[in-house]
Amino acid sequence: MISIIVPTVNRHTSLVKLVASLRAQKFPADEYEILLVYNFLAKNKRLPDFPWPVPQLRRLVAPARGVNNARNAGLLAARGDLLLFIDDDCVLQDENFLAKIKQKHLEHPEAPAIGGPYKISQRATFWSKAYHHNMDLWLADQRIDSQRSRALLGGNASYKAWIFNSGLRFTPGIKYGGSETPLNLFLFEKYGPLYFLDELPMEHKAQMSLRNFIYKAYMQGKGFAWQTKLRPQQIQKSIVADPTNTSWLMRLALNLYSFVFMVGFRTSILERTSPLRSLSEEFLIYLRKPFVKLWQSVRHSFRFAKVYHEP
Repeated sequence: MISIIVPTVNRHTSLVKLVASLRAQKFPADEYEILLVYNFLAKNKRLPDFPWPVPQLRRLVAPARGVNNARNAGLLAARGDLLLFIDDDCVLQDENFLAKIKQKHLEHPEAPAIGGPYKISQRATFWSKAYHHNMDLWLADQRIDSQRSRALLGGNASYKAWIFNSGLRFTPGIKYGGSETPLNLFLFEKYGPLYFLDELPMEHKAQMSLRNFIYKAYMQGKGFAWQTKLRPQQIQKSIVADPTNTSWLMRLALNLYSFVFMVGFRTSILERTSPLRSLSEEFLIYLRKPFVKLWQSVRHSFRFAKVYHEP
């Protein structure tokens, strides 16, 4: 059985579309279950109803706020031998998606987890496209080969249930921002590569604004601080990928993401209550970059001239 776990918060409309796409799957209804785990529910507020009955659907409320708390609540309640985690703003376009997930796990019994990419709509906002482009650059950097990877997307990932039997869980302290990465890195180090398969895409219907884009970058920087003790200068290369074949506007957006990410990382790693000092420090670093590059160029020229003219 496949247990489909969907952490959700205040997105009933997109949730209905996701559940509809699950009901349309060419997969036996008694071989999968849907667990909707409400990440946050206001006091005295009822769980919203669906417009049609879904017998295999169960609804839970996470014991504490945070996407990983919702994921952990879902996996504890799951009955399947495969656990598929999906974001609540995704839709399955392929009616054979569940069948393919099951088949891939049978083909790769050694793989602790298997996932695929997000497919973004052409009607998505510019900031949604910029965020996904940045995410694709990061995923490309995590690839080992055309199929194997060190990382998976949190909203399109399936795990063999037995890996959680020993008490392994998603890190509850990371409420948002790369929240699944510590678990995936642990699985990679203990069991070997994860499988990231391009033939398992899932449509991501995020409609991101500039404000959402900045917030995500900041929170993912804070989330990354949970995963590393490296200094900001040392991780800069892992954050800024080379945005080749992109427009100047996209490059600007990617640099904005990198800047805000580092502000979030610096604020969290230095345990600051306010991001203002981190913001000013990162701003000064960006201001210094052109002058540092100029000085390095001049110094290199003098060194070259000295070597060239030596007898």
